[in-house]
Amino acid sequence: MCRLFSFSSPESYSTATRKLRINGHSTSVRLEKGFWNVLEQMAQAEGKSLGRLVTVLHDEMRRADADLTNFSSCLRVMALHYGMARSRDALTLG
Repeated sequence: MCRLFSFSSPESYSTATRKLRINGHSTSVRLEKGFWNVLEQMAQAEGKSLGRLVTVLHDEMRRADADLTNFSSCLRVMALHYGMARSRDALTLG
């Protein structure tokens, strides 16, 4: 057993709703706090605010004709891929 749960803070998987503006439209997105943390890291790495990053990701999905009916899940997957890439980079650099 990998014991990841025993090292996870309950705070990281509690949910939080954030109000955002995407292309001038007000909306809210509910994600686990751990995913919000990764999205904030992504925004910082890109030199953008969190709202701007989410807007850019939303616009990229629209240009690709992606299904936007579950945008929250898409944000989770993007955060997961970003975290995996960072872990992979840390292993190759370390």
